[in-house]
Amino acid sequence: MRKADLEPAPKEPSGFCRKCGAAMVWKTLCVNDPVRAVCPRCNYVQYNSPAVLVVTSIAAENKLLLVKRGTDPYAGQWALPGGYVEAFESVEGAAVREAQEEAGIDLRASTLIPSGLFSLPHLNQVHVVFFVKLEKMVAVSPNLPETTDARWFAEEEFPADIWAPAGKFDISLIYRRLRDERFDFYHLTDDYVRLVSDGTAIKDIWRKE
Repeated sequence: MRKADLEPAPKEPSGFCRKCGAAMVWKTLCVNDPVRAVCPRCNYVQYNSPAVLVVTSIAAENKLLLVKRGTDPYAGQWALPGGYVEAFESVEGAAVREAQEEAGIDLRASTLIPSGLFSLPHLNQVHVVFFVKLEKMVAVSPNLPETTDARWFAEEEFPADIWAPAGKFDISLIYRRLRDERFDFYHLTDDYVRLVSDGTAIKDIWRKE
């Protein structure tokens, strides 16, 4: 059975072509391809590609900065600053912008260290994770209504009502990283979470049975 056979076409056309304005139609372009929105006039194809988001771990004086989400999804839960990458925006630029928008904190793109890749096909999303360490904690301020609070947390103060996707992480490993100043890289999928550190060492933190 072809993959396209498993994904029935929607009943209504998918809007209008971004290039020429003609009404889009649903069409299977190649064998084993899913049904896609195609312009019958100029053949423009509208792909339902995954959304790209950024998440940034901001640390200072052995504390992590968290913001409390004010809107869905996960309204009322604490999370690392982050959000969607805008069109024609770099992932680094998005991380800097989201930190300012959600916590009122100014970061420099050059200080961001890639520290994780989250592949979340069930959400049709890919998250790029950065880490930045500041010399000292700075004043932060939430940006209503998107965020309702922003605070620095020591390990013993870390809140229980944390953003659900972060629930699989061993938070103690993150704080140990702050103390030891070592490089760790997190790799998360729907099936496992693993930690890459100390050069080539890989440690499974969670794996779907």
